[in-house]
Amino acid sequence: MTFSVKSGLIVLGAIVLCANMAVVNAAESKAKRDSEVQRIDVIPQPQRILFVGKGFHPRQAKVIRTTDTAEGRCDARLLRQALRESHGIDCEIVLTPSDNDKTFQLSLCHEMVFGPMPPSPVGHGDESYALRVTDKEVVIAGTGSAGLFYGVQTLIQLIGQAERDKCEIPGLDISDWPTFTIRGKYIDSDQFGIPLGTPMRCTRITPGAIQCGP
Repeated sequence: MTFSVKSGLIVLGAIVLCANMAVVNAAESKAKRDSEVQRIDVIPQPQRILFVGKGFHPRQAKVIRTTDTAEGRCDARLLRQALRESHGIDCEIVLTPSDNDKTFQLSLCHEMVFGPMPPSPVGHGDESYALRVTDKEVVIAGTGSAGLFYGVQTLIQLIGQAERDKCEIPGLDISDWPTFTIRGKYIDSDQFGIPLGTPMRCTRITPGAIQCGP
């Protein structure tokens, strides 16, 4: 009788343990699926990413609005070219008067109705930017002209990911700035296999700031 009770307790304990492991595995699998769904394939990864609300459909984009500066016009043309190449869309560029020489803003919109700009990061230098994605537009505010450029490069990569995955750009709030003033990426091609397009992507985003090994 004692042996039977002990055997029953052992079997019961094993069942409980298996059930707990199944729950843990299910939770880990869900977390992994969620992280895969919510990843963004950009170089470099932004300092802060918050997934919020509905996403933006690049194929419905019609207008690129930017401040009327040399940098703003250049960034708008880069974005329009990326949309042409990835989605076959030719957006109209609308220039808005610049309040001062320190205004660096750009938005990609479905309609000629513009929402408020996100506040750009404070205290991180001229290369910082904020990027916000809603169901109606994507807006970028740079602390300086370099920040606006890097924000546009992040948006171009998000547009490329949306085209590859055949989906919308997820609703996002991004704040980014460089940890160091000089940026670079070392790729050890001798020991680690890398996709062929990775060096070209890095060169396009940060020209001249890439070194390949060994």
